[in-house]
Amino acid sequence: MMKEFHMSPTEKDLFDSVLCGILRYSMDDNAQVLQFNSTCTQLYGFQENDAFASALESGEIQTVYTYDREIFRGFFRRCIRTGQVVNFGHRILRKDGTLAYIMGTMRVATMEDGEQVVQAMFTDSGYHVVQEDIRKSLHYLPVSSDGREKLIVASPDEDVRRELKEILMPDCTVIDAATEEEVRSILNKEQDEIGAVLVDEDIVSNDDFRFMASIKSNTLYASIPVVIIAREGSEDEKRLLSYGASEFLRRPFDANVIRLRISNLLELRDTAIQRNAIESLVDNIPGGVVIFRVGSTLELLYDSKKIGLMGGWTEDDRLRILRDGLGCLIYEADRARVNKNLFKASETGSPLELTFRLVGADGKIIWVQAHSALIRKEGNKPVYQSVITPTSVREKMYQNVLDDSFSAVAVNDEKTDEQLYLNNAAAVIAEECDTPAECPWMIFRHEELCDDTYLARQVVTKKTGRHLTMNGRLIDWNGIPARIVFLADDTESYRLQNEQLERALSEAKKANEAKSSFLSRMSHDIRTPLNAILGMASLALDEISDPEAIRDYLEKISSSGQYLLSLINDILDMSRIESNHVELNPEPGDVGQCIHDVLVSMRPQLDQKKIAFNFVQLPDTPETLVMLDKMRIQQVFFNLLSNAAKFTPDGGSVSVVVSREYTENNRIRYDMKVSDTGIGIAEDAQERIFEPFEQAGPQTKNGTGLGLAIVKNLIDLMGGEISVESTPGEGTTFRINVAFPISAVQSVMSEEPEKESVDFRGRSVLVVEDNPINMEITRKLLERKGCKVTSAYNGQDAVDIVLHCKPGEFDAVLMDIQMPVLNGLDASRKIRESGRPDIDKLAIIAMTANAFEEDIRNCREAGMDKHLAKPIEPKLLYDTLQQIWSDER
Repeated sequence: MMKEFHMSPTEKDLFDSVLCGILRYSMDDNAQVLQFNSTCTQLYGFQENDAFASALESGEIQTVYTYDREIFRGFFRRCIRTGQVVNFGHRILRKDGTLAYIMGTMRVATMEDGEQVVQAMFTDSGYHVVQEDIRKSLHYLPVSSDGREKLIVASPDEDVRRELKEILMPDCTVIDAATEEEVRSILNKEQDEIGAVLVDEDIVSNDDFRFMASIKSNTLYASIPVVIIAREGSEDEKRLLSYGASEFLRRPFDANVIRLRISNLLELRDTAIQRNAIESLVDNIPGGVVIFRVGSTLELLYDSKKIGLMGGWTEDDRLRILRDGLGCLIYEADRARVNKNLFKASETGSPLELTFRLVGADGKIIWVQAHSALIRKEGNKPVYQSVITPTSVREKMYQNVLDDSFSAVAVNDEKTDEQLYLNNAAAVIAEECDTPAECPWMIFRHEELCDDTYLARQVVTKKTGRHLTMNGRLIDWNGIPARIVFLADDTESYRLQNEQLERALSEAKKANEAKSSFLSRMSHDIRTPLNAILGMASLALDEISDPEAIRDYLEKISSSGQYLLSLINDILDMSRIESNHVELNPEPGDVGQCIHDVLVSMRPQLDQKKIAFNFVQLPDTPETLVMLDKMRIQQVFFNLLSNAAKFTPDGGSVSVVVSREYTENNRIRYDMKVSDTGIGIAEDAQERIFEPFEQAGPQTKNGTGLGLAIVKNLIDLMGGEISVESTPGEGTTFRINVAFPISAVQSVMSEEPEKESVDFRGRSVLVVEDNPINMEITRKLLERKGCKVTSAYNGQDAVDIVLHCKPGEFDAVLMDIQMPVLNGLDASRKIRESGRPDIDKLAIIAMTANAFEEDIRNCREAGMDKHLAKPIEPKLLYDTLQQIWSDER
């Protein structure tokens, strides 16, 4: 019975669009099909998934050809028994009755609900189509003189040799051997004719399996399948598999099973040999062969060896190509033209010939001709097979001279008008034309040209109004009668402007991609606390008469709001860092005091989980003051200690060790370690935890994924380094190495401000806010402290109220920025520019959600005195007003 395992929309799309079949089987001996993908449906000859599912459930079709089921079971059981990835291959019977040979891998996979399945990923090998032709044309498949496969059966037990010989003799020629030396002797004499070796485990296990290793490391024997005759209770199966064992036989022997397994092994061996033969043929055709998918990049699907030889590209270069696409090899100026022509040709399915430049590993330009054929379309992405060959010397001569010319150059077939060549400047002009016939050089098709003089024409392009001077004549273009036209732009400034526009377009595309990526990543994290806030608010409205429930809901709303605020703050910090808008503000201080201040705020969280904390400074002597940004150092340690506390279980421990030493350039180098006994970080996750929005695993999905990225960027900004060491289940250590200059001032006066009770009686404030809820919150916060509040709902109302009030009527203005009629910045400018003497002393405080550095700068330039970021913290609001009014005294 089929199952639908839970997958996200992205996982489901990938599952159904991947270019290989996927079958998920139950873990029992029945190997029941639980799930399959769309590609699997097509490989079995069906068009619809429902039809394939019905055929499987009715028994009309099987996933394994009847005569290959036993060999499949061997692969299946080995996969479950060893827990390792197993290579497999077998025949399938398609819907139309034809046989196909599939090859792939199977492994044990755990689904999201915890159920374990055997997942097989495979593809049609394609070799059944050419198998007989290759067998007839290539005579290297190992068979004996009578046409039967020749096998070695090696065992010290004569009964075993006799029994296996009786089973195999009807179909194969069997040579028996009793010792390792006899096997080696037979292989040395008849290596070209041996099809497989069946060898007793007692022989191969001698001398620490050296015999098995020597067979598989010998290039002459490596392709010969080795079948182990396993002894009872053997525990070496996993080790023998690692040495290259292909199959295992156990007593009592089942003649049918053995014949079927040996037959399948020999067919797999033949398929591998045939595949190598086909690849050899591909690698020896003129030029290199590539298969690629055209999308945002030219995604490489296959490349022959000659492609690498053509440009001297290494395996590292190939990894870069797999990551960035074939476009990274194409000369930058040619990429857009190549992509455009590929998409255009895919609309009609016609073959395409392109001439362009590649950049070799040594940086040299390689002119190539690509003959491309459309294989298929995957959605809107065409897949091409292309044979790429270096161009002739004559073409190189023309194109090296013409392509880098400042003048635009176009070459067209004189008879057919086919576009034979465009250099980069001409390609830009062609982009402006709706059809090739509208290109300016096409006016020469009606002219009688000669091959010894140029004919001059002038034209103004329709879309851009460019004034072009064109000169055309006939030319022999690699044996083709053609027209060559040189186009000169009359204004150099236009060329420069065009380059600027191209750069601006590229930057705009990058910005748009970054925005889309950012919104996609953050959608989930922002919706989660919003869902909690809205849900709890709805519950509170339903239970309005229950004070205890209302209090509980409000506390949860507050907690979700704080999480949402921390998320937004992290995003703002990351945005400032990535846009280079973060500046360090060094001042005299010491690292120990910064850590102590962070610990004060962290103590409740540590105490709640009974986590032991230890802080050690080496040497344990008073610190020399250094120049550091205290706020950023505290931010670094707050993030690290918050993570440590969050992922350390109750009763665990967290420690900070700070070592310092003087350096020669009047600096102190700090080596700081933050360690915990928490859940740890997997090795593969340690390489990416410092990337934005990355988290170590499912158990850590309760944060923004920005904290460590911010820490890494801040440490980089300070000129330091950060690294991580972790063992899952044991704990994690973050290590920071950074140097700070010694401060010229070695004493810092610490003044504790006197705490004042907040009393705003007698004070009057104008609140300018277009959002009624925000207005109500601000009004309540101020009136609670005795302050008189006047409201204005847009910037123009605020200007009118201030300019028509009595001098000294308002002690401050709280001004929103984004408002209708007149925004807060323009309103502040009008108030400051009014010319009234008392206005200079009126405090204007920005109270806005615009919280970037440039927003703060814009507020100051508009005449505002302070900046408060929403959501407003009551204490910060009160402290700001108190500070302003105390300065007046």
